[in-house]
Amino acid sequence: MIDRLFTLTLTFTLLVGGTLAIGGEFFPSRTEPSQPVAQLPRVVVTGSVERKQTDVARVEESATESRNGQRTQ
Repeated sequence: MIDRLFTLTLTFTLLVGGTLAIGGEFFPSRTEPSQPVAQLPRVVVTGSVERKQTDVARVEESATESRNGQRTQ
C-alpha cells in the first residue's frame, strides 16, 4: 500500500514541477542580470567538405542487358 502512495505522490510532484517549469518560461523575467555579460567577437568558420560518393542505392547495369532492357548476346 505504501508503494502505491509513494508512486502517486512522486507522479503528482513530477507533474506539478514540470508544469511550473514550462509555465515559468511563458512569463518574461523582470530582473536584470546582476553581473555584466561578456560579448565575444563573432567567429566565422570557413572550410570545405570533401564528400565521398557512395553507391548505396545504385544498381549497376548488367553486361548482358542493354539500356532499353533487352538482352544482348
